[in-house]
Amino acid sequence: MYEAEVKSLLVKNCFNPSKNWEVNVHLDPMELCRGGTHPQGKREACSKALEHLKELGVNIGIDRMYKVDVSAKHPDQGLFLIEVKGESSEQKEVALYSALGQIITKTGEPPWNATLGLAFPNTIEWERQVEKLPIWLIEHISLIIYLVSEDKVLVWNKKTS
Repeated sequence: MYEAEVKSLLVKNCFNPSKNWEVNVHLDPMELCRGGTHPQGKREACSKALEHLKELGVNIGIDRMYKVDVSAKHPDQGLFLIEVKGESSEQKEVALYSALGQIITKTGEPPWNATLGLAFPNTIEWERQVEKLPIWLIEHISLIIYLVSEDKVLVWNKKTS
């Protein structure tokens, strides 16, 4: 599952604008297969994910304040800031720590006025990577991990680990 697909399914299942969420999703040119070489089928999959996000009513573009992959705000549930990784040529361990570093550095000093999250495809390989994160760190920054599949999103945090 490519990063654009993870973003689309995450928003659909967890932050759907039809349920009063205001959502920004950043899709960079490489995610949309603009430039570079990409696996067969990626362009179509990512175009479909982009169209799905538009149909949901998502704002496509970077959140200028936080510069994260997904920012979602709800009047009752607050602000969620999420970095997303999908299948790519990048090693999963490197991608995990890259996403973690990005979410921490892009959101500034605690206390945060937002819930921080990371989202990955729901595969055994990604689950193994997520399990490497120290529980104390997850608890300290109240991090939520979203494991995304076609039909559901598993939410993993200090209460479910």
